[in-house]
Amino acid sequence: MRALVSAELDGELSDFESTLLGAHLGGCDSCSAFNRDVRRFTGELRSEPLDLMDHPIVVQPRRRRAALQAFRMPAVAALAVSAIALGTLFETLHSRNAVTQPSFAPPSARDLARDARAIQNWKTRTALAQTRRVSSRPAPFTPNFTPSLHPLPL
Repeated sequence: MRALVSAELDGELSDFESTLLGAHLGGCDSCSAFNRDVRRFTGELRSEPLDLMDHPIVVQPRRRRAALQAFRMPAVAALAVSAIALGTLFETLHSRNAVTQPSFAPPSARDLARDARAIQNWKTRTALAQTRRVSSRPAPFTPNFTPSLHPLPL
């Protein structure tokens, strides 16, 4: 309510706010006393003549650049990393389209025959190696035990 008292003295209250303030001041003694004191003090200040200054008062603006200087290098580095990441992502997505649409000629019959022979040789070597491993293993131990469907009595 004290902020409304100050705003009323400056003529900044709407009709609704002025009505609210008047209703509150009618029932609150401490706010009414504050209103009287502020009005008296403001009236005295406004009635006094203005004093002329010997020299002008200059207010220097705050230098925010010094405060932001510490964040400049990390911000530039983060921006550079982001640009590189986006460029890499774009290039990766773009290069996938190039892979799905090959621009090279299909393999010749000679290349296919060579690959087929290589695959057949690999299969033969793998089968021989597996046969050697199986034949060199000892026979697995099989106990002479037949499980019963009925548990043993205790």
